[in-house]
Amino acid sequence: ITFINFAKYVFDPYLKTKLVWHSLEEMRHAFILYDFLKKTNSEFIRLPLPEKGGFPSFYMSYTEDLIDFLVMIHLFELRAPFSYKWLILCTKNPEIIRISNQLIKDEEPHLSWIREFLQDQQKKGNKLVEEAFRKYIEVERKGYEEDIKTIGSLGEEGIKFIAIVMADLKNYEEYKIKYLKKTFNVNL
Repeated sequence: ITFINFAKYVFDPYLKTKLVWHSLEEMRHAFILYDFLKKTNSEFIRLPLPEKGGFPSFYMSYTEDLIDFLVMIHLFELRAPFSYKWLILCTKNPEIIRISNQLIKDEEPHLSWIREFLQDQQKKGNKLVEEAFRKYIEVERKGYEEDIKTIGSLGEEGIKFIAIVMADLKNYEEYKIKYLKKTFNVNL
């Protein structure tokens, strides 16, 4: 929905199309997960929303413009394949593994269009891209820490997932720093 809201105010046809496409992609992912939960009669876990408006508005409330928004989304998309990998490590359910692998593959196109747009902005001299990465890397990290606490409070399965995440989190953080340096020349 947030992508659609930004698309309303964008005049560039390419960017408008990409924002709408990305929104539809995220909705498709939600339906894949919803369908799995429904078919398996799995319990829908209702995570409490952060006090400042709820996800995604909690995170997006920090953004001031389109560059901020796309940097924040790029950071979340960068983490998504790791999160699905961690989910795979938590389960023996072949359908969860299949769905997670499918969603991992889907993340690259999400990353690539935003990466290309932000790199193009940098080539045009837009210094806001690097500034936004410096600002939002901390917001993303703190938001994920809050998510981890919430998931850890969900009982044995949540604790198992958190143990897997924490064992690999340093690898992800190192990957993220190298990626941002190589891709956007951002020194953190």
